Amino acid sequence: MQIIHKKNRHILRKREVSGLTKTEIRDSLVKQLELRGMNAEFYKDMIDDYVYYWSLKKKLISDIKSKGFRYKTINGNGVVVEKTNDSVVNLQKQQQLCSRF
Repeated sequence: MQIIHKKNRHILRKREVSGLTKTEIRDSLVKQLELRGMNAEFYKDMIDDYVYYWSLKKKLISDIKSKGFRYKTINGNGVVVEKTNDSVVNLQKQQQLCSRF
């Protein structure tokens, strides 16, 4: 993991974020706030929300990779049917929520 310090900013490169743990991302965001003097409690609450949504995004992407956009299942009548993967829609909703951060 490479952390860049530039003009008192604590920045993680985007391509390196995918391999980080929730704790590492949270610590990095807290450090960025501290460097800017933003120590209010609601910022830390926003960080917790962001880390939760980031984790949810990773799970949704993993589900889409394993099942695909559509998958086959057996319905209540015992018939094989093809269903859309709800994770696709949920990922889009999650990304809209995360865009506010």
